[in-house]
Amino acid sequence: AVYPGDLLTARVSVQKIHQKDRVLELFAEVKNQKGSVVLRGTGRVRFPLEPKHVQQQSSEDASAPKHALILGASGALGLALIKTLAREGISVSAIFNENPGQLESLIDNLSKRGMNLMAFKCNLASENDRERLYAKLADSNREPNFIISCAAMNPGSTPAMKMSLNEVNSAFQMEVLSLLHFVQLAFSHFSTLKYGRVISVGSTAALGRPDAGWSRYAITKSAMETLIKSLAVELGPHGVTCNTVSPGLTREGMGSQIPTRVHLIATAETPNRNLVTM
Repeated sequence: AVYPGDLLTARVSVQKIHQKDRVLELFAEVKNQKGSVVLRGTGRVRFPLEPKHVQQQSSEDASAPKHALILGASGALGLALIKTLAREGISVSAIFNENPGQLESLIDNLSKRGMNLMAFKCNLASENDRERLYAKLADSNREPNFIISCAAMNPGSTPAMKMSLNEVNSAFQMEVLSLLHFVQLAFSHFSTLKYGRVISVGSTAALGRPDAGWSRYAITKSAMETLIKSLAVELGPHGVTCNTVSPGLTREGMGSQIPTRVHLIATAETPNRNLVTM
């Protein structure tokens, strides 16, 4: 018998190893503080395969050229990323969907300072456009080892019962499948380098209770969260990391279209009492 407060000591010995089936035959014996046997028996357990260790290329390897592909680069967050990456000496291929906005003037100004930046127009919801763009990147020696997705449609305020399914499908293609497709296209390049970085911009809408009318936005952001987790598991052994960054409500870009009342509530709920500024 075993009672509360007993001090138990367990001894387990391997009796036999079956390498082919990866099975161990064990003998186990448990004694209490008085040396009395309280449990004794045999059992069989399966042991895992030894993991294959992959030699990963260091992110500080100066010999490897660094190219970043930014999807949805014409928004406030995309523009801020371009400036940051350019300062780090990373060449940037900035993708915009329809309106380049301030993107082209920013790239023109930074390029005059000797930074390696280019803007490309691409319908991210079109598989053919994505393939043509990647072929163009490969032909110009701009295959990316960083893929960053900032692509997102405005959340809007359409109730789920009135949403257009075509609009939902277009958003899913532009935000989720575009990232998956570009990672598939870049996988051979990642594998050759044994290095790659995949980053998506997430949203608190995918983490907690979404606002009414934000169904389409919450659906795509939630799908992106799951995609990134799945890619992280599958690409990790190839030296590729995949992560989502959720900055929360921002003052610029999409955040600037949200009522001041919401900004005040979000600020009060943030530990440092401030919102992201780009």
